[in-house]
Amino acid sequence: NYHHEEEYDDSEYESEYESEEENGLELNQGKEFSSWELAESYLDEYAKQQGFCLRKKRRIPDPNDNTITRRRTYECSHAQTHETQKTILVENRRDRDSEMIGCSWHINLAFPKSSNGVRINSIIGKHNHDMNPLVGEIAPKYRKLTDKMIEKVKFWTIQGKMGISTQYNLLVALFPDKVINKKDLSNAIQQFKKQAKPNKNNACQILTDLYLKKEIDPRWIIKPRFDLD
Repeated sequence: NYHHEEEYDDSEYESEYESEEENGLELNQGKEFSSWELAESYLDEYAKQQGFCLRKKRRIPDPNDNTITRRRTYECSHAQTHETQKTILVENRRDRDSEMIGCSWHINLAFPKSSNGVRINSIIGKHNHDMNPLVGEIAPKYRKLTDKMIEKVKFWTIQGKMGISTQYNLLVALFPDKVINKKDLSNAIQQFKKQAKPNKNNACQILTDLYLKKEIDPRWIIKPRFDLD
């Protein structure tokens, strides 16, 4: 049985997370998390371990502050049922049909005003489909680069001038428990390359700075070369 504690900090959460990971993560009514972020992270890891993918269904904000979430429901990605829509292409409809099979699995969490954390209120824990042990590798939700990965990619691209092969190997080594999608990595690298590429205004500023240096020190030799393209 899960030992319930009223409050705990992040370090306690991490140690609890590690011990549960060894024996398999569990979801129990009344279980608490110190924040919505930790709750969602735990739910994602639980779903991956079980072999399914979950998604957000409903959010109820605080009536006086819309930025505060008071209640949220997460459901299995197979929860919805298919509704015939003439505008949907046949091939897209076939893909949607495979997703929409009316799975009843869902979980309700709440963050009451009187509480310091997020609590599991209720769980419907039954699925109407088989679990997929490879869901962590094939579901787009679990293949996205995390914020920490993005920070690394930005630094390696702009400061280190590293290519995709080197960055991929480094990410795999640094995040062995994550699935790194090369397409997502390539897209991120291209975005940061655009940021690092100097535009015409930057080039003009550099040239101006060089001429100022030459005025201060006549030994400077400047030979501008202009690309006619």
